[in-house]
Amino acid sequence: MILRFIGYLLLTIIPIVLMIVEIILSKQSNIFINISAIIMIIGILINMIDEINHILYNYFRSFFKGYIMTFFSVIFGTLIAYFIEKTTGMGIVTSAALSAIIGSFIFPTYSVAFYSGSFISLISPTLQYDFYHLLLASILTSAVFILTYGVYDGYGGKLGAKAFAGWFILSVIFKIDIYNNKVQTNISPLLIFIIAFLSSYIIYKIHGRYDNRTVLYSGIMSFIGSIIFKDNTSIILSKVLMAASFAGMSKTERVYNNYYQLFISFFVALLFSFTASNYVGAGGKLGALAFGCVIGTMGIIKVVAKIQYILKNKES
Repeated sequence: MILRFIGYLLLTIIPIVLMIVEIILSKQSNIFINISAIIMIIGILINMIDEINHILYNYFRSFFKGYIMTFFSVIFGTLIAYFIEKTTGMGIVTSAALSAIIGSFIFPTYSVAFYSGSFISLISPTLQYDFYHLLLASILTSAVFILTYGVYDGYGGKLGAKAFAGWFILSVIFKIDIYNNKVQTNISPLLIFIIAFLSSYIIYKIHGRYDNRTVLYSGIMSFIGSIIFKDNTSIILSKVLMAASFAGMSKTERVYNNYYQLFISFFVALLFSFTASNYVGAGGKLGALAFGCVIGTMGIIKVVAKIQYILKNKES
């Protein structure tokens, strides 16, 4: 807004200065030309007011459409996922997945914010919280979402990381224990890896071709997983599938190789196996885990590529 206002002043002042200088330095005392220049200057000053109104109107309209709608989309995503879970008795993964699917159709422009909000409802039943904590977590996540516009764009899992940040801040303020809500899992690590790879790779390939509907496809993938793995012994696999689908939401300009996505899947499965019983109380944990694996893997890959480049140049 400030830069736009500076540009507005610059473009307006230049013709005014030009006309004033022409009047002052004009060698010919032509009253008609001078009056014409003065009239133009008055007209420019009048139009300045109209243009600043236009700029402010567009700014506040874009502000409302951008920040305000994003802010409330996160909250709506949280509330819809919460009420689906409470009214239907569906699991938290199923409810969040359905919320994503609903949001991608009803709020297509803000489906990403909507999806991020749905993760806030992914809370362990053992967590001591109430509805107001959930609402506050969604408000905090909305703020985090807006503050991080343009940061790490294109990396999968970022939406869940924002939701986890909201819960983390809330836990610090209200001293809510999101750390010690543990669950037991005896699922084979190999099965976890297979599920993680298939989920992340499928979403990654779909995302590469249909970028604007990635929320819908991740929601569908997570919903299918929640239906297939719904009993108490295998429900952990639905969470693996959901977390890996977040990692697959990375754009190809960020994760630009199929093999890199394989490495990401490996680390998602590995770290999920060791962290599945921790932090289960906080919404967004799955996305935060996926996000960490995506940016961590790509960071290592960049370092390795840099080292290879240096060694190759030394040899030549």
